[in-house]
Formats: sequence, structure tokens, C-alpha cells
Amino acid sequence: NVFMVGSEGRIYHFRTFNTKQNLGTDVTVQTIENGRLSQTVEMKRMWYQDSIWVGEEGGIRSFAPFSDSVAGYETFNMTLFPEWKETPEDVVRKRVNPQQMTYRELKQTVVRLRGTGGDPTLEETELALKIAFPFINLIVVMIGFPIAARTKQSGMALNFGIAMMVTFVVRVLYEIFRSLGQSGSLRPFLAEVAPTWVPHASTIAAWAPNAICLIAGLIALSRVRK
Repeated sequence: NVFMVGSEGRIYHFRTFNTKQNLGTDVTVQTIENGRLSQTVEMKRMWYQDSIWVGEEGGIRSFAPFSDSVAGYETFNMTLFPEWKETPEDVVRKRVNPQQMTYRELKQTVVRLRGTGGDPTLEETELALKIAFPFINLIVVMIGFPIAARTKQSGMALNFGIAMMVTFVVRVLYEIFRSLGQSGSLRPFLAEVAPTWVPHASTIAAWAPNAICLIAGLIALSRVRK
């Protein structure tokens, strides 16, 4: 997923963008005027040729100036967009990594993708992680404290090493589930074991490490008490 904010209120979304061919697939270009969505262009492919963007197999949806109702819709097999002055270099330079977006930006992006028929799986996962990931500090303490308590006679160096190991394991666990959530790999598994959870696959991927580590921390605490 590649996003780019262009000039004159245009927002570009490419499912994929090939920098060698200057070719984007599953493209959505939205135009915002006076804070309202005025036009949406959706197409299967768009490429840059002779300093002009060329769109293929798509449609142009126009919205009424003072409402969200659709004022017009027309399809096209191939058309030119000479008024779009952005270049492939701008796409590469201005693309936004979802991990660098704020919570509000991610939420708006998810809503926009859903509204235009795009796939928000990657952004939904990052949105859920914005809430889930800050709990990593509490989780590390919950797991590390019982281990340190059992080895308190071993010295500070060992306890520090244990803390680093726990932090590393938890972080790796987060990255594994982040990858599973972003790629949609959890959906087939959930479809088999819990079909009703499939729409929440991204949220499950984000919070699964917390759940796993919470269970591990509770087990470690119970053993310390014994």
C-alpha cells in the first residue's frame, strides 16, 4: 500500500507501485475541496507516460458540492489525466508508511479505504497496534520481575541480561503477529476455528502478543508465590 498527498487536494492510494515501470495497480485518487470529498477516481491500473498519467479500466465518481450524495458517475476503458502534475518521483518520495502515521491519520485512512472499496488490512493492524503496543512496558515488567525474583542471588548483571532477553522475545512476538495481521494470514485460520472473528483479524493480531505474554506473566507470578 502506497499513499501520497498531492497538490490541489488530491490523495493517491496505490495497492502496488512499480518504480521501474511507473505503474500502479488498484489505484484510488480522491480530491478534497473545501474540506469535502468532491471526486473519486478508481481504476485497475495507472501509469506515467510522456509526462501524463494514464488510467485504465476505471470510473469517476463526482459528489454534490454541499452533500455526500453522488452527483455523477462515468466509466472509462482508458483516459488521460493531464491536470495531475504529480510524478512517479513524487510517489516514491511522498509515500507514507502506516507505522509513521498518527492514530487519527490511520483511522481516517481506514475509513477512506473502506469507503472506496480498498483493502485496509495493513492500516487496521497498525491502528490496533497503536493501542496495544504501549502495554509492552507493563508486560516486560510482569514477566521479568518474577524471573528476577527467583534469581536475585545471581547479581545485577544476570538480572539485566534477563530483562533484555524478555524485551527481545516480546518484541519479536509483536513483529511476528504484526506480519500475520498485515498480510491477512490469520484470516484463513480464524475462518476454520472461529468464523465470526474473521472481521476482527487485525485487532486479534495486534492484541495476541499481549494475551500470550499476560498468561506467561501470570504463570511466572504464581510460581514465585509458591
